[in-house]
Order: sequence, then C-alpha cells, then structure tokens
Amino acid sequence: MKRRVFLGSFGLGALVLSTSSVTSSIQKSITKINNNNFAGYRIGYISDIHLSGATTPKFLEDALKQIKCDLLILGGDYTWIPEKDGRRFFHWRTDEFKSTNWNDIPLVLHTKLLEILEAYAPRDGILAIMGNHDRRFGDNLCIDTLTRSQKIRFLVNESVTLKNGLTVVGVDDYLTGFPKLPPSIDQSILVAHNPDYFSDLPEISKFLFCLSGHTHGGQIQAPLIGPLALNIVDTKFIEGWVNHKGSKVLVSRGLGTVGLPLRINCPPEVHEIEFV
Repeated sequence: MKRRVFLGSFGLGALVLSTSSVTSSIQKSITKINNNNFAGYRIGYISDIHLSGATTPKFLEDALKQIKCDLLILGGDYTWIPEKDGRRFFHWRTDEFKSTNWNDIPLVLHTKLLEILEAYAPRDGILAIMGNHDRRFGDNLCIDTLTRSQKIRFLVNESVTLKNGLTVVGVDDYLTGFPKLPPSIDQSILVAHNPDYFSDLPEISKFLFCLSGHTHGGQIQAPLIGPLALNIVDTKFIEGWVNHKGSKVLVSRGLGTVGLPLRINCPPEVHEIEFV
C-alpha cells in the first residue's frame, strides 16, 4: 500500500506558521453516549502518545490528569523514535533522555511510559492496542514492557468483557499487522489504530462505536486548506466523530507528534466518553 508522507518539510511548515496558530495546549473532548445499560460509566481514550523528548513524560502526565474515567483505552503508537536524520528534533522540549544511548532509547521510553500509566491506572485498568510505530523495534518490546503491569492489557484481535457487561474489541494494526475481528459480540466497542480499517468493514454497524487515531488530524493544518498531508486513504477519517455505515467512529488527533514536533491549527487532544 502506498502511503503519502505524513508531514511536509520544515520549510513548508514555516510557510504557514505566520498565519497559523502553533498549538501545544491539550484539549479535552467530552462525548455523551445514550445507553441505559452502562449509564454513568466513563471511558478515557488517548491515541498516538509518541512519547519522546518532544512529547515529554510531563506532557503525558498532564494529559492524564485531565481524564476522569473508569477505564482507559489506548489507541496505539506509544513512542516516537526517529531515524538518524530526524534526531535533531527528538530532544525538542526536554533533555531528559540526552544522556541515553540511542540503542537503549526504545526500552527507556517504554519503561518510562509504563511507570506513568501504572501510576494513573483507573479502577478497571487500561486496555491497549498496537499501532504502526509499535513494531519498529520488534513485536514484543512494546507489549512485553507495558504488560509488566497487571493493570495494562493488550488486545490483538481479541476482546475482553468488563464486569458491567461492556465488551471492548481490539484489532491488530492495519499497516504492520493482520487485523481480524474475533467472533461477533453484542454491546461492544471496536478499537483499531488506523481508521482505514473501518472503510470496508461489513460488520461495523454492530458496534456501539469505534475508536481510532493514527492521523494526528494532519498535525499541521493550513488556513483555508486544511491538513498539508495525510497518512490515510479514506480522507473522511481525518479527525473527530464520523458517521460510517451505521456506526460512529472517533478519529482522535492524538497527543504527540512525529517528524516536525509541532502542531499548527491542530491541538493535541484526549477524550472522555460517558454513557448516559
């Protein structure tokens, strides 16, 4: 599958900078879902954390402080570890990792992420899926590190049913894995990192709603133009809630960045979804 480059060059970003708003303040999106079966239950959702020196551990901690929930769901892409040519942007906002050897960065970042998430974990814990960045250093590093905590569980083409009867289904990443739905389950939420997965999914209408990310909302949006580049094929899934084939799909702008560590006209966001 051909993929468009996720971000334009630094020069292209600078071109729109003078007429745009550079955004780093975290927005909190609150959505109410009508469902008497689960009334009062709150789900927190964060996608595309991309922990690095640019999206700092403190930034993630501040984001988590905004979310009050019974269950936290993570939508994949937990770190940003650039290739050699992109490393000049890695330490954009902190020197915390400057003394770390580049070969050790993947484990160090995932270990730091584990520490933050374990300290935050809500009553019903944390459910997570894989994103395309999470296999760059082997299939097992991300899962094995984060699941050192009993509070964190990964869903890779499987589901879990909570005590209140709500089921969460998580599928493998659309680009780097082999997503496959487990057997049909009622009263369930579907989580997939890349919203392109939903485009031709015939069973999507059976889900209460779906969660995804991957796009960063374009990360850099030019006035009157919109996103300068996208990394999806089905461009209706840029950001926000999308009505699709009888279901609602949330495409989060996510928290972090890749490439150029800036968001322009495209604030990072976290989500609270409450059943009423």
